[in-house]
Order: sequence, then structure tokens, then C-alpha cells
Amino acid sequence: MGKNLSFVLNNLEDLVAAFFISITTILVVINIVLRYVFNSGLVWSEEVATGCFVWSVFIGAVAVFKHRGHVGV
Repeated sequence: MGKNLSFVLNNLEDLVAAFFISITTILVVINIVLRYVFNSGLVWSEEVATGCFVWSVFIGAVAVFKHRGHVGV
């Protein structure tokens, strides 16, 4: 149990960014299917997907900074 908790805490930014990008992808795919099959999509999905994408970008930037992945000049 301690090893799993340590993994989660050490990679929390990565996991949260992956969660938000997954929600973005799932919402967009669901909305595409609903629009083409039923000719009606979810009204709120674009705003939620955009918000999740923005959060994934910012939290992902924190994760990359933590792993020293940014290009420096």
C-alpha cells in the first residue's frame, strides 16, 4: 500500500493532467457521435471540454517543470 501511495504522490501532476485530457477526449468523442447519429449534441460539452483542456495544459506544464523537461535558454 505504501508503494502505491508514494507513486501517486510523486506523480500527482501527471495523473491529474492525464485525467483532464481523458475527460476532454471522451466528451469530444461522445459529442461527435451524438451529433452525427442523433443530430443533437450535448450543449454543455464544449465548455467543459475546453475547461478540462486548459487545466490539463497548465497542470501538464507544472509536471514538465517538475521533471525538468522545459527547454531553457
